[in-house]
Amino acid sequence: MSVRNKFQYAVATGRRTLLVATIIALLIWGITLQKWEDGYVFLAVFAATFLLTELNTRFALIRTRTALPATMFLLFCGTLPVLHVISWSCLLPFLYIFLLHSLFKSYESYSCHATIFHTFLSLSLISLIVPPIIFLGFFIYLHMVSLRSLNIRSFFAGIIGLITPYVFMVSFAIFYDKPDIYMPVLEKIYTFSPIDYSRLSLQTYASWGVILLLSFVGSTSYLTSRHKDKVKTRILLHIIFMMQIWIIALAFLQPQYAEHLLLLQIVNCSILCSHLFALTFNRFTRVFFALTCVLWIALYLFNLWMPSFNFL
Repeated sequence: MSVRNKFQYAVATGRRTLLVATIIALLIWGITLQKWEDGYVFLAVFAATFLLTELNTRFALIRTRTALPATMFLLFCGTLPVLHVISWSCLLPFLYIFLLHSLFKSYESYSCHATIFHTFLSLSLISLIVPPIIFLGFFIYLHMVSLRSLNIRSFFAGIIGLITPYVFMVSFAIFYDKPDIYMPVLEKIYTFSPIDYSRLSLQTYASWGVILLLSFVGSTSYLTSRHKDKVKTRILLHIIFMMQIWIIALAFLQPQYAEHLLLLQIVNCSILCSHLFALTFNRFTRVFFALTCVLWIALYLFNLWMPSFNFL
């Protein structure tokens, strides 16, 4: 390993990396905090960070000890304006990571109906905020084939998990005679809105541009080096790779949800990019790791600092 890669190695494998990232994230949220209620957003993001650490540790997505996926996720979440004001959107990363965790637990398990139920329940809860994402259920069933977890019981467990939140929502609305609670959500599921990118802010464009660049490099590295991983790890990383394709495609087709879908894509990007930085140490990764740090700083300044001074 080159001497110049020691900083990358220290960050990728260091025991204090996540601690330092947490302190930086706390400072970022503290600087931008306007109402004390917005502090709950950080708790939601930190819970998602902890679950992402558990996901990487339990399923050994990266074949070395590293806290880099959680670190990248936490720091890049800190650059997004949507995560500095309390809303239901702050739950999206946690629900998505829980979806992946439950789905991965079903690997080669015949009695996996409970975990598949949790997988589709998470997807359904996400769809209450981003309705079109419910169609990802079809692709999850395809991934269950590669996980060898698709059978009659798991198939119907997925359907039950998918409809459970809607059954409760419709039942509540009918009982209190308030159809306006569920009708807008159901209409957005089957209504394809016109593609209009003009409604997206410059901050959203900049954030997606950075995350897409990191995702592309991380995905390319994964595709060229996946033969070094174990069979199970390859299957799990392939699912993450494909899930990001579905999410990016949905963001292009329904740009009104691009800001919310970005929260999900950051999870995929963090895992795939960390796979590169934690396992490869050469001239390219040294330069690209430094570029990633610069992009993170630039994104923070562009999204959170510059608008407060009315430069945009």
